[in-house]
Amino acid sequence: MTIEDRLARLEAKDEIRELRANYCYHVDDADGEAFASLFAAGAVLDFGSAGVYRGHEELRDFVESVVPDHYGFIVHMVHNPVVEVDGDQATGRWYFEAPATTTEGSDVWIQGRYDDEYVRVDGEWLFASVAARFNYVADFDEGWGGG
Repeated sequence: MTIEDRLARLEAKDEIRELRANYCYHVDDADGEAFASLFAAGAVLDFGSAGVYRGHEELRDFVESVVPDHYGFIVHMVHNPVVEVDGDQATGRWYFEAPATTTEGSDVWIQGRYDDEYVRVDGEWLFASVAARFNYVADFDEGWGGG
């Protein structure tokens, strides 16, 4: 692998990490337009039993309506990224944690994993798909261990 190839791969990984960070900020700020702009046309956001959202309109609605209907406060944090780049496509795995307050006023811990597919369109990395799987949504005081 040439130094140019290595540099391009590192730049792609850095751009993808920033893409994932912007996802978190835009959800937390309820900025549906900015959130949807992070996704390629026809992209899918899959939250399992919590819903599947396809295309920019549904992605905007997810951030502007669905999330605020459930959480009055939420702050996403992501870590442990594993990003693999293959030309203009890439995949990523991330753990996420999100302390949140429900619209009913309960404080909760949310933890899970994102499995992402990315595509580079006109030189810009975008989400092609995001699958979120939850390990727990636990009451703040009781924690996730049940005791």
